[in-house]
Amino acid sequence: MRRRLLLLLAVSIGAVLAAPWAAALGAEPIDAVPASTVLAARAPAPARSDSAQLIAWVGPPGIVHVAGERGRIRRTRDVSAACLEPPRSVTAVGGLQVLFDCLVPHDPQPRIEPRLLNVETGEVSVPAGAAAVLDDFREASGGLEAGPGAFLDVGWFGLRFSAGYYKEHVFSTVLDLRTGARVDDREEASSIVNLDSPELREPLCSPLRRVPYDLPPGIFGSTRTFNPQWYDHNRVVQWGPGTSLSVQRCSSRRKLILQARGRGAPRFDDVNLGGSIVTWTIPSGNEQAETLRAFLSECGVRVEWRIPQDAQVEPISEALVVNTPLGTAGPWQIRHVSLRGVCTRIRRAWGVELPNGSRVQARSATFSLPERAAEAVELEPLSFGVSRAVVRPGADLPLKFHSGARAVRWRLGGGAWERAVLPAREHGLGATLHLPLLSGPCRLTLDVRFRQGGAAHFALRLVPRG
Repeated sequence: MRRRLLLLLAVSIGAVLAAPWAAALGAEPIDAVPASTVLAARAPAPARSDSAQLIAWVGPPGIVHVAGERGRIRRTRDVSAACLEPPRSVTAVGGLQVLFDCLVPHDPQPRIEPRLLNVETGEVSVPAGAAAVLDDFREASGGLEAGPGAFLDVGWFGLRFSAGYYKEHVFSTVLDLRTGARVDDREEASSIVNLDSPELREPLCSPLRRVPYDLPPGIFGSTRTFNPQWYDHNRVVQWGPGTSLSVQRCSSRRKLILQARGRGAPRFDDVNLGGSIVTWTIPSGNEQAETLRAFLSECGVRVEWRIPQDAQVEPISEALVVNTPLGTAGPWQIRHVSLRGVCTRIRRAWGVELPNGSRVQARSATFSLPERAAEAVELEPLSFGVSRAVVRPGADLPLKFHSGARAVRWRLGGGAWERAVLPAREHGLGATLHLPLLSGPCRLTLDVRFRQGGAAHFALRLVPRG
Protein backbone atom coordinates (compact mmCIF):
# COMPACT_ATOMS: atom_id res chain seq x y z
CA MET A 1 0.00 0.00 0.00
CA ARG A 2 1.42 3.34 -1.03
CA ARG A 3 0.68 6.25 1.28
CA ARG A 4 1.78 9.84 1.57
CA LEU A 5 3.99 11.28 4.23
CA LEU A 6 4.81 14.91 4.90
CA LEU A 7 8.23 15.34 6.42
CA LEU A 8 9.18 18.27 8.62
CA LEU A 9 11.64 20.69 7.08
CA ALA A 10 11.72 24.36 8.05
CA VAL A 11 11.78 26.94 5.29
CA SER A 12 12.65 30.62 5.04
CA ILE A 13 9.82 32.84 3.76
CA GLY A 14 12.40 35.07 2.08
CA ALA A 15 13.87 32.07 0.27
CA VAL A 16 10.46 31.13 -1.11
CA LEU A 17 9.78 34.64 -2.34
CA ALA A 18 13.21 34.68 -3.97
CA ALA A 19 12.26 31.65 -6.05
CA PRO A 20 9.22 32.68 -8.17
CA TRP A 21 9.44 29.49 -10.22
CA ALA A 22 8.37 27.56 -7.11
CA ALA A 23 6.19 30.14 -5.37
CA ALA A 24 3.98 30.39 -8.44
CA LEU A 25 3.24 26.67 -8.17
CA GLY A 26 2.66 26.72 -4.43
CA ALA A 27 5.38 24.10 -3.95
CA GLU A 28 8.43 23.85 -1.74
CA PRO A 29 11.58 24.88 -3.64
CA ILE A 30 14.76 22.86 -3.25
CA ASP A 31 16.74 26.00 -2.36
CA ALA A 32 14.51 26.59 0.69
CA VAL A 33 15.73 23.45 2.47
CA PRO A 34 17.55 24.72 5.59
CA ALA A 35 20.39 22.19 5.38
CA SER A 36 21.63 23.46 2.01
CA THR A 37 24.51 25.67 0.95
CA VAL A 38 25.52 27.36 -2.29
CA LEU A 39 28.91 26.05 -3.43
CA ALA A 40 29.11 28.35 -6.45
CA ALA A 41 26.83 31.25 -7.33
CA ARG A 42 27.78 31.66 -11.01
CA ALA A 43 29.83 28.72 -12.30
CA PRO A 44 30.39 28.44 -16.08
CA ALA A 45 29.16 24.81 -16.10
CA PRO A 46 27.39 22.28 -13.82
CA ALA A 47 29.22 20.39 -11.10
CA ARG A 48 29.89 16.66 -11.39
CA SER A 49 30.22 14.02 -8.66
CA ASP A 50 31.53 10.50 -8.15
CA SER A 51 28.11 9.44 -6.76
CA ALA A 52 29.76 8.85 -3.39
CA GLN A 53 31.63 11.71 -1.73
CA LEU A 54 33.33 14.12 -4.15
CA ILE A 55 31.91 17.10 -6.05
CA ALA A 56 33.94 19.05 -8.63
CA TRP A 57 33.27 22.15 -10.70
CA VAL A 58 35.08 24.94 -12.54
CA GLY A 59 34.89 28.57 -11.55
CA PRO A 60 36.28 30.85 -12.78
CA PRO A 61 37.43 29.20 -16.04
CA GLY A 62 40.60 27.17 -15.52
CA ILE A 63 40.15 26.80 -11.74
CA VAL A 64 38.85 23.40 -10.55
CA HIS A 65 37.28 23.17 -7.09
CA VAL A 66 36.74 19.83 -5.36
CA ALA A 67 34.47 19.47 -2.30
CA GLY A 68 33.64 16.55 -0.04
CA GLU A 69 30.22 15.04 0.65
CA ARG A 70 29.39 17.77 3.21
CA GLY A 71 30.31 20.55 0.79
CA ARG A 72 33.68 21.47 2.32
CA ILE A 73 36.43 22.35 -0.15
CA ARG A 74 39.18 19.71 -0.36
CA ARG A 75 41.23 21.14 -3.23
CA THR A 76 41.38 24.15 -5.54
CA ARG A 77 43.70 23.91 -8.54
CA ASP A 78 44.51 25.94 -11.65
CA VAL A 79 44.53 23.41 -14.52
CA SER A 80 45.01 25.88 -17.39
CA ALA A 81 48.68 25.02 -18.00
CA ALA A 82 49.30 23.40 -21.42
CA CYS A 83 45.69 24.09 -22.51
CA LEU A 84 45.15 26.63 -25.28
CA GLU A 85 42.04 27.85 -23.49
CA PRO A 86 41.17 27.67 -19.76
CA PRO A 87 38.85 24.67 -19.22
CA ARG A 88 35.30 25.76 -18.44
CA SER A 89 33.85 22.47 -17.12
CA VAL A 90 34.60 19.09 -15.63
CA THR A 91 33.30 15.96 -17.32
CA ALA A 92 33.34 13.36 -14.52
CA VAL A 93 34.71 12.49 -11.10
CA GLY A 94 35.88 9.02 -10.00
CA GLY A 95 38.75 7.19 -8.33
CA LEU A 96 39.82 10.42 -6.57
CA GLN A 97 40.36 11.97 -10.02
CA VAL A 98 38.62 14.78 -11.91
CA LEU A 99 38.26 14.32 -15.67
CA PHE A 100 38.19 17.45 -17.83
CA ASP A 101 38.73 18.46 -21.47
CA CYS A 102 41.82 20.36 -22.57
CA LEU A 103 42.23 22.01 -25.98
CA VAL A 104 45.80 21.23 -27.13
CA PRO A 105 47.89 21.86 -30.26
CA HIS A 106 47.63 19.12 -32.88
CA ASP A 107 48.22 18.73 -36.59
CA PRO A 108 46.40 19.91 -38.67
CA GLN A 109 44.34 21.77 -36.06
CA PRO A 110 43.95 21.90 -32.26
CA ARG A 111 41.86 19.13 -30.72
CA ILE A 112 40.26 18.26 -27.38
CA GLU A 113 42.09 15.73 -25.23
CA PRO A 114 41.33 14.43 -21.74
CA ARG A 115 43.23 15.38 -18.60
CA LEU A 116 43.04 13.99 -15.08
CA LEU A 117 43.43 15.98 -11.86
CA ASN A 118 44.51 13.87 -8.88
CA VAL A 119 42.49 15.12 -5.90
CA GLU A 120 45.05 13.92 -3.34
CA THR A 121 48.24 15.26 -4.95
CA GLY A 122 46.95 18.05 -7.19
CA GLU A 123 48.88 16.68 -10.17
CA VAL A 124 47.44 16.87 -13.69
CA SER A 125 48.21 13.94 -15.99
CA VAL A 126 47.59 12.77 -19.56
CA PRO A 127 45.81 9.36 -19.61
CA ALA A 128 47.92 6.70 -21.34
CA GLY A 129 46.42 5.57 -24.64
CA ALA A 130 43.96 8.48 -24.93
CA ALA A 131 45.68 10.07 -27.96
CA ALA A 132 45.58 6.75 -29.84
CA VAL A 133 41.83 6.45 -29.19
CA LEU A 134 41.26 9.91 -30.66
CA ASP A 135 43.36 9.03 -33.71
CA ASP A 136 41.39 5.83 -34.28
CA PHE A 137 38.07 7.64 -33.92
CA ARG A 138 39.13 10.18 -36.52
CA GLU A 139 40.05 7.39 -38.93
CA ALA A 140 36.83 5.44 -38.32
CA SER A 141 34.62 8.53 -38.71
CA GLY A 142 36.23 9.74 -41.92
CA GLY A 143 38.19 12.63 -40.46
CA LEU A 144 35.91 13.87 -37.70
CA GLU A 145 37.32 15.03 -34.37
CA ALA A 146 35.72 13.89 -31.12
CA GLY A 147 33.79 16.68 -29.43
CA PRO A 148 33.68 17.80 -25.79
CA GLY A 149 32.89 15.09 -23.27
CA ALA A 150 33.77 12.16 -25.56
CA PHE A 151 35.86 10.79 -22.70
CA LEU A 152 32.82 10.68 -20.48
CA ASP A 153 33.63 8.76 -17.29
CA VAL A 154 36.57 7.84 -15.06
CA GLY A 155 37.18 5.44 -12.19
CA TRP A 156 40.06 4.03 -10.18
CA PHE A 157 41.30 1.87 -13.04
CA GLY A 158 39.54 2.89 -16.24
CA LEU A 159 38.47 5.67 -18.59
CA ARG A 160 35.45 5.39 -20.88
CA PHE A 161 35.20 6.88 -24.39
CA SER A 162 32.08 7.05 -26.54
CA ALA A 163 31.34 9.23 -29.56
CA GLY A 164 28.83 8.93 -32.38
CA TYR A 165 29.26 9.68 -36.05
CA TYR A 166 27.01 9.60 -39.07
CA LYS A 167 23.61 8.14 -38.16
CA GLU A 168 23.71 5.14 -35.86
CA HIS A 169 27.47 4.56 -35.67
CA VAL A 170 29.07 4.74 -32.24
CA PHE A 171 32.78 4.39 -31.48
CA SER A 172 33.24 3.31 -27.86
CA THR A 173 35.96 1.74 -25.78
CA VAL A 174 37.38 1.54 -22.26
CA LEU A 175 40.99 2.41 -21.46
CA ASP A 176 42.97 0.73 -18.71
CA LEU A 177 44.60 3.68 -16.94
CA ARG A 178 47.45 1.46 -15.71
CA THR A 179 48.59 0.34 -19.16
CA GLY A 180 46.76 2.39 -21.78
CA ALA A 181 45.37 -0.84 -23.24
CA ARG A 182 41.79 -1.03 -24.47
CA VAL A 183 39.26 -3.31 -22.84
CA ASP A 184 36.16 -4.96 -24.30
CA ASP A 185 33.18 -2.81 -23.36
CA ARG A 186 30.42 -4.98 -24.85
CA GLU A 187 27.08 -5.02 -23.07
CA GLU A 188 26.05 -8.25 -21.34
CA ALA A 189 22.94 -9.30 -19.44
CA SER A 190 24.84 -10.58 -16.41
CA SER A 191 27.75 -8.12 -16.10
CA ILE A 192 28.62 -4.46 -16.56
CA VAL A 193 31.72 -2.36 -17.20
CA ASN A 194 33.03 -1.09 -13.85
CA LEU A 195 35.80 1.50 -14.03
CA ASP A 196 36.49 1.03 -10.30
CA SER A 197 37.20 -2.69 -10.62
CA PRO A 198 40.74 -3.97 -11.36
CA GLU A 199 39.16 -6.23 -14.03
CA LEU A 200 37.15 -3.25 -15.39
CA ARG A 201 34.08 -5.49 -15.41
CA GLU A 202 31.80 -6.72 -12.65
CA PRO A 203 29.15 -9.45 -12.61
CA LEU A 204 25.70 -8.44 -11.39
CA CYS A 205 24.79 -10.05 -8.10
CA SER A 206 22.14 -12.78 -8.15
CA PRO A 207 19.34 -12.65 -9.24
CA LEU A 208 19.83 -9.28 -11.00
CA ARG A 209 19.93 -9.20 -14.80
CA ARG A 210 19.81 -6.46 -17.39
CA VAL A 211 16.52 -6.01 -19.25
CA PRO A 212 16.49 -6.00 -23.09
CA TYR A 213 15.77 -2.57 -24.55
CA ASP A 214 12.07 -1.79 -24.98
CA LEU A 215 12.39 -0.66 -28.61
CA PRO A 216 13.67 -2.67 -31.61
CA PRO A 217 17.17 -1.78 -32.92
CA GLY A 218 17.21 1.28 -35.14
CA ILE A 219 13.95 2.78 -33.86
CA PHE A 220 14.47 6.54 -33.41
CA GLY A 221 18.18 6.00 -34.06
CA SER A 222 18.58 3.75 -31.01
CA THR A 223 21.63 1.53 -30.75
CA ARG A 224 20.86 0.20 -27.26
CA THR A 225 20.86 -3.48 -26.37
CA PHE A 226 19.54 -3.15 -22.82
CA ASN A 227 17.39 -0.69 -20.90
CA PRO A 228 19.30 2.00 -18.99
CA GLN A 229 20.36 1.09 -15.47
CA TRP A 230 22.45 2.13 -12.47
CA TYR A 231 24.16 -0.50 -10.30
CA ASP A 232 26.06 -0.01 -7.03
CA HIS A 233 26.93 -3.55 -5.82
CA ASN A 234 23.83 -3.66 -3.57
CA ARG A 235 20.98 -2.79 -5.91
CA VAL A 236 20.08 -2.10 -9.51
CA VAL A 237 17.89 0.75 -10.76
CA GLN A 238 16.32 0.13 -14.18
CA TRP A 239 13.90 1.89 -16.50
CA GLY A 240 13.08 2.21 -20.19
CA PRO A 241 10.81 3.91 -22.75
CA GLY A 242 8.03 1.51 -21.83
CA THR A 243 9.31 0.22 -18.49
CA SER A 244 8.58 1.62 -15.04
CA LEU A 245 11.40 2.95 -12.88
CA SER A 246 12.23 0.25 -10.35
CA VAL A 247 14.86 -0.71 -7.79
CA GLN A 248 15.81 -4.29 -6.95
CA ARG A 249 18.20 -5.44 -4.26
CA CYS A 250 20.72 -8.24 -4.45
CA SER A 251 19.35 -11.61 -3.26
CA SER A 252 15.77 -10.40 -3.84
CA ARG A 253 13.41 -11.10 -6.72
CA ARG A 254 11.09 -8.29 -5.69
CA LYS A 255 11.16 -5.11 -7.76
CA LEU A 256 10.00 -1.99 -6.01
CA ILE A 257 8.29 0.37 -8.49
CA LEU A 258 9.44 3.93 -7.84
CA GLN A 259 7.67 5.56 -10.78
CA ALA A 260 5.16 3.84 -13.06
CA ARG A 261 5.03 4.04 -16.84
CA GLY A 262 1.85 3.71 -18.82
CA ARG A 263 -1.43 5.45 -19.50
CA GLY A 264 -2.10 8.24 -17.04
CA ALA A 265 1.36 7.99 -15.44
CA PRO A 266 3.60 11.07 -15.61
CA ARG A 267 6.69 11.08 -17.79
CA PHE A 268 10.00 10.98 -15.91
CA ASP A 269 13.61 11.83 -16.87
CA ASP A 270 17.14 12.24 -15.53
CA VAL A 271 17.40 9.10 -13.37
CA ASN A 272 20.49 8.91 -11.13
CA LEU A 273 21.77 6.69 -8.32
CA GLY A 274 24.34 7.74 -5.75
CA GLY A 275 24.98 6.94 -2.11
CA SER A 276 21.88 4.65 -1.99
CA ILE A 277 19.72 7.61 -3.15
CA VAL A 278 17.75 7.36 -6.39
CA THR A 279 16.67 10.63 -8.03
CA TRP A 280 14.50 11.44 -11.04
CA THR A 281 12.52 14.39 -12.38
CA ILE A 282 8.94 14.76 -13.60
CA PRO A 283 8.12 17.60 -16.03
CA SER A 284 5.20 19.63 -14.73
CA GLY A 285 4.00 21.23 -17.96
CA ASN A 286 5.09 24.51 -16.42
CA GLU A 287 7.90 26.20 -18.35
CA GLN A 288 9.56 27.35 -15.14
CA ALA A 289 9.64 24.29 -12.88
CA GLU A 290 9.52 20.52 -12.60
CA THR A 291 9.31 17.98 -9.79
CA LEU A 292 12.38 16.33 -8.27
CA ARG A 293 11.88 13.04 -6.46
CA ALA A 294 14.49 11.28 -4.34
CA PHE A 295 14.08 7.75 -2.97
CA LEU A 296 16.12 7.09 0.18
CA SER A 297 16.83 3.36 0.19
CA GLU A 298 18.05 3.44 3.80
CA CYS A 299 14.57 3.99 5.18
CA GLY A 300 12.38 3.48 2.11
CA VAL A 301 10.89 6.96 1.73
CA ARG A 302 10.43 9.21 -1.26
CA VAL A 303 11.07 12.93 -0.86
CA GLU A 304 9.73 15.48 -3.32
CA TRP A 305 10.59 19.11 -4.16
CA ARG A 306 10.13 21.62 -6.95
CA ILE A 307 13.22 22.57 -8.95
CA PRO A 308 13.72 24.98 -11.87
CA GLN A 309 13.30 23.52 -15.31
CA ASP A 310 16.58 22.21 -16.80
CA ALA A 311 18.18 21.90 -13.36
CA GLN A 312 20.52 18.92 -13.02
CA VAL A 313 20.67 16.78 -9.88
CA GLU A 314 23.34 14.30 -8.80
CA PRO A 315 22.88 12.29 -5.57
CA ILE A 316 25.87 11.46 -3.39
CA SER A 317 26.17 10.01 0.11
CA GLU A 318 23.42 11.63 2.23
CA ALA A 319 23.20 14.69 -0.02
CA LEU A 320 22.12 16.07 -3.39
CA VAL A 321 24.09 18.29 -5.75
CA VAL A 322 21.65 20.61 -7.55
CA ASN A 323 22.87 22.54 -10.62
CA THR A 324 20.49 25.36 -11.55
CA PRO A 325 20.91 27.29 -14.83
CA LEU A 326 20.60 31.06 -14.38
CA GLY A 327 20.25 31.63 -18.12
CA THR A 328 19.82 29.75 -21.37
CA ALA A 329 23.56 29.00 -21.60
CA GLY A 330 24.44 29.49 -17.95
CA PRO A 331 25.95 30.53 -15.63
CA TRP A 332 25.03 27.87 -13.08
CA GLN A 333 24.26 27.96 -9.39
CA ILE A 334 25.65 24.87 -7.64
CA ARG A 335 23.90 23.92 -4.41
CA HIS A 336 24.65 21.20 -1.86
CA VAL A 337 21.51 19.87 -0.13
CA SER A 338 22.17 17.71 2.92
CA LEU A 339 19.86 14.79 3.70
CA ARG A 340 21.93 13.67 6.67
CA GLY A 341 19.76 12.34 9.49
CA VAL A 342 16.50 12.43 7.51
CA CYS A 343 15.87 8.69 7.92
CA THR A 344 16.55 8.87 11.65
CA ARG A 345 14.05 11.72 12.05
CA ILE A 346 11.45 9.82 10.04
CA ARG A 347 11.79 6.70 12.20
CA ARG A 348 11.42 8.78 15.34
CA ALA A 349 8.36 10.57 14.02
CA TRP A 350 6.07 7.55 14.19
CA GLY A 351 7.79 5.26 16.63
CA VAL A 352 5.65 2.99 18.83
CA GLU A 353 7.13 1.14 21.81
CA LEU A 354 5.83 -1.95 23.60
CA PRO A 355 6.07 -2.49 27.37
CA ASN A 356 9.26 -4.55 26.91
CA GLY A 357 10.93 -1.61 25.17
CA SER A 358 10.84 -3.08 21.65
CA ARG A 359 9.74 -0.87 18.78
CA VAL A 360 7.09 -1.49 16.14
CA GLN A 361 7.78 -0.55 12.51
CA ALA A 362 5.08 1.35 10.65
CA ARG A 363 3.70 -0.67 7.75
CA SER A 364 2.49 2.47 6.02
CA ALA A 365 2.10 6.03 7.14
CA THR A 366 1.29 9.62 6.38
CA PHE A 367 2.70 12.39 8.48
CA SER A 368 2.12 16.14 8.40
CA LEU A 369 3.58 18.95 10.45
CA PRO A 370 1.55 21.92 9.16
CA GLU A 371 3.10 24.49 11.47
CA ARG A 372 6.22 24.35 9.31
CA ALA A 373 6.75 24.09 5.60
CA ALA A 374 6.94 20.50 4.42
CA GLU A 375 7.81 18.44 1.42
CA ALA A 376 5.92 15.38 0.29
CA VAL A 377 7.34 12.04 1.26
CA GLU A 378 6.08 8.56 0.50
CA LEU A 379 6.86 5.62 2.74
CA GLU A 380 7.77 2.47 0.83
CA PRO A 381 9.60 -0.04 3.06
CA LEU A 382 11.46 -2.76 1.19
CA SER A 383 10.46 -5.35 3.79
CA PHE A 384 8.00 -5.59 6.66
CA GLY A 385 8.46 -7.15 10.06
CA VAL A 386 5.54 -7.91 12.35
CA SER A 387 6.55 -7.27 15.95
CA ARG A 388 5.72 -9.90 18.58
CA ALA A 389 4.25 -9.05 21.98
CA VAL A 390 3.63 -11.50 24.84
CA VAL A 391 0.58 -10.44 26.90
CA ARG A 392 -1.41 -11.75 29.83
CA PRO A 393 -4.92 -12.99 28.88
CA GLY A 394 -7.45 -10.20 29.46
CA ALA A 395 -4.77 -7.69 30.52
CA ASP A 396 -4.26 -4.14 29.28
CA LEU A 397 -1.55 -3.39 26.72
CA PRO A 398 0.12 0.02 27.25
CA LEU A 399 1.82 1.68 24.28
CA LYS A 400 4.14 4.67 23.95
CA PHE A 401 4.23 7.02 20.93
CA HIS A 402 7.04 9.31 19.82
CA SER A 403 4.57 11.93 18.54
CA GLY A 404 1.38 13.04 20.23
CA ALA A 405 -1.69 11.03 19.15
CA ARG A 406 -5.23 12.42 19.09
CA ALA A 407 -6.96 9.11 18.37
CA VAL A 408 -5.96 5.44 18.35
CA ARG A 409 -8.07 2.54 17.20
CA TRP A 410 -7.25 -1.14 17.08
CA ARG A 411 -8.65 -4.50 16.13
CA LEU A 412 -7.83 -8.17 16.48
CA GLY A 413 -7.66 -10.13 13.22
CA GLY A 414 -10.50 -9.01 10.96
CA GLY A 415 -12.75 -7.99 13.87
CA ALA A 416 -14.40 -4.67 14.58
CA TRP A 417 -12.39 -1.57 15.40
CA GLU A 418 -12.08 -0.55 19.07
CA ARG A 419 -11.01 2.76 20.57
CA ALA A 420 -7.91 2.93 22.74
CA VAL A 421 -7.82 4.93 25.96
CA LEU A 422 -5.58 8.03 25.79
CA PRO A 423 -4.71 9.11 29.37
CA ALA A 424 -4.84 12.91 29.59
CA ARG A 425 -1.68 13.06 31.67
CA GLU A 426 0.35 11.52 28.83
CA HIS A 427 -0.57 14.25 26.34
CA GLY A 428 -1.15 11.78 23.53
CA LEU A 429 2.23 10.07 23.98
CA GLY A 430 0.67 6.94 25.43
CA ALA A 431 -2.40 4.75 24.98
CA THR A 432 -3.92 1.71 26.65
CA LEU A 433 -5.64 -1.15 24.85
CA HIS A 434 -8.19 -3.17 26.88
CA LEU A 435 -7.64 -6.62 25.38
CA PRO A 436 -10.14 -9.50 25.67
CA LEU A 437 -9.19 -13.01 26.65
CA LEU A 438 -7.06 -14.55 23.93
CA SER A 439 -7.44 -18.23 23.08
CA GLY A 440 -4.23 -18.22 21.03
CA PRO A 441 -1.87 -16.04 19.01
CA CYS A 442 -3.60 -13.35 16.93
CA ARG A 443 -2.85 -10.30 14.85
CA LEU A 444 -3.29 -6.79 16.26
CA THR A 445 -3.65 -3.82 13.89
CA LEU A 446 -3.18 -0.25 15.10
CA ASP A 447 -4.39 2.93 13.38
CA VAL A 448 -2.86 6.04 14.99
CA ARG A 449 -3.99 9.60 14.14
CA PHE A 450 -1.49 12.25 15.17
CA ARG A 451 -2.29 15.62 16.71
CA GLN A 452 -0.12 17.43 14.19
CA GLY A 453 -1.76 15.70 11.24
CA GLY A 454 -1.19 12.43 9.46
CA ALA A 455 -1.54 8.80 10.47
CA ALA A 456 0.49 5.61 10.88
CA HIS A 457 -0.55 1.99 10.69
CA PHE A 458 1.12 -0.81 12.65
CA ALA A 459 0.82 -4.59 12.89
CA LEU A 460 1.68 -6.77 15.91
CA ARG A 461 1.40 -10.45 16.71
CA LEU A 462 -0.02 -11.05 20.18
CA VAL A 463 0.90 -14.22 22.00
CA PRO A 464 -0.95 -15.02 25.27
CA ARG A 465 1.30 -15.88 28.19
CA GLY A 466 0.82 -19.11 30.09
